[in-house]
Amino acid sequence: MDLDRRNHSRRAAIARNVVDLIVHKPETVVTIDRLCESFQIPADAARRILDSLVRAGIVAQIRDGVWMNVKR
Repeated sequence: MDLDRRNHSRRAAIARNVVDLIVHKPETVVTIDRLCESFQIPADAARRILDSLVRAGIVAQIRDGVWMNVKR
């Protein structure tokens, strides 16, 4: 399923769901593949979401391809 970047409400909902996953289950590690499978989004969209969460200080890449909540 392709994520239309112009569909702002769907993009916002997916971003909220990703943040909820990470905040409510702080032990959760996140990968691009996991986001793609969980939210039915393409890899480039998952990468953009993670990049924005890194910039916001919510997650950090703990090893190649794996991110985790930094505010545990």
